[in-house]
Amino acid sequence: MVSSFVVRLVSVAVLFVATAGPGQARAYSLEACAWAGTSIAYTDHSGAYAGTTERAVADWNGVRGSPVRLYPANGGALTLQARNFGRTGYDGITVMSCDGAGHFVHVTSSYNTYYADRYGPAARESLLGHEIGHALGLAHTGSLPCPVPIMYHSSDRYFACGEVGPQPDDVAGVQAVVQRVQGR
Repeated sequence: MVSSFVVRLVSVAVLFVATAGPGQARAYSLEACAWAGTSIAYTDHSGAYAGTTERAVADWNGVRGSPVRLYPANGGALTLQARNFGRTGYDGITVMSCDGAGHFVHVTSSYNTYYADRYGPAARESLLGHEIGHALGLAHTGSLPCPVPIMYHSSDRYFACGEVGPQPDDVAGVQAVVQRVQGR
């Protein structure tokens, strides 16, 4: 049964530069919920962005040390989509709902095509990789200068630093999420 606790995550890939305080990146900024298991089914509704979506998923599946695996399935609890949200100031968004036990029920990670249509393939891959990080339970983290985690809060992770896929801090964060769920 889904409780009324719905987390609307608008902590998104913001288009402007907002610098966090100095210091080391910490991957342990976690969202309130997590998946019950480590194999996560996703449904791809990204249309013309499907190739980029596949690369962003492959980045998370292929990064060394990641305890999670994403796999395509119709009706998956994770939806990856491309949608025009208009001139909102964010180029991607992840919206999630959780049950009373703190497990994700459904998560939708989206490209905002209003902005992303102007991006090249690598910038879009970085954008969705960041949103998938939210879908895996990670919040924003890190600060400039480069390098920064994929969970850095602005698109400078790509445009200033060239980060496309998950970094070691991102993987450590996902490991922490899985350990929390497994009670370790």
